[in-house]
Amino acid sequence: MKAIIEFDLPEDKEEFDGARKASDFWLCLDAIDGYLRNLIKNGDCDYAEKLYEYFLEILEDYNVTLDEYS
Repeated sequence: MKAIIEFDLPEDKEEFDGARKASDFWLCLDAIDGYLRNLIKNGDCDYAEKLYEYFLEILEDYNVTLDEYS
């Protein structure tokens, strides 16, 4: 199976850049997820739990789960 996404450049440069860097965005989110989980696991920060819950809510609002890409 192949998927080809085409962009009309330079008009679609912003969309092109977003698609090109999508894996970088995911890696950033995954790093934040891991950091917050580690804080909670080690009991380093009570606020980390609230922040982590908010982080998960944002992902859910945009219908994104990090599990689908790992």
